[in-house]
Amino acid sequence: MRVKFGFAVGLLIAGAMVALVGLQSAFAQETLKLGVIGPMTGPGAQWGLAAAGGVQIAAKEVNDKGGLKVGNKTYRVEVIPYDEQYKAAVAISAMQRLVNQDGVKFVFGPVSSAGTLAVMDISKETKTIGITGAYSSKALDPSNPYMFRVYSVASDFAEPMVKWFKKNLPANVTRVAILNPNDETGWDSDKLLTELYKKYSYT
Repeated sequence: MRVKFGFAVGLLIAGAMVALVGLQSAFAQETLKLGVIGPMTGPGAQWGLAAAGGVQIAAKEVNDKGGLKVGNKTYRVEVIPYDEQYKAAVAISAMQRLVNQDGVKFVFGPVSSAGTLAVMDISKETKTIGITGAYSSKALDPSNPYMFRVYSVASDFAEPMVKWFKKNLPANVTRVAILNPNDETGWDSDKLLTELYKKYSYT
């Protein structure tokens, strides 16, 4: 009986040690913070909510698998989203808070063009990586190597589109209408498309 009791105690102690080591490892695991800046209320809320939701889903998947391994370290990913309400001034406040208070070095957003242009100086000065959804051609600047964009924009595909119209639409189709939002995104796209349609003899 004593042998069995001693064996059971030994197993209990061994199990406790394993649990303790695991617990220490969990506490020792560092945290990688990812910021998200996008409109989560008001106009454009669907874009900001989708951006934040996507990053949160990806972070959960990584954490559920034990974290993100970088070199010899493994990080637990934490997502910190801020609502910029589709306003440039609020985007600046969100970026400053992420960088100066939350200690974030990687930011998804801002989603809007106006918000992105507003935070570009902060991104450059603090060497904070920004992955923007901005549609404006001004969102990428060779002088700022820290800002990236996730998809193609009008300057990438507009001219082939207009050339296709010219080639495939009836010759009597010469007038076009352009509808864009009244903000940095719309202004940039409107300027480009107006020049292109004029180049290909549309009015």
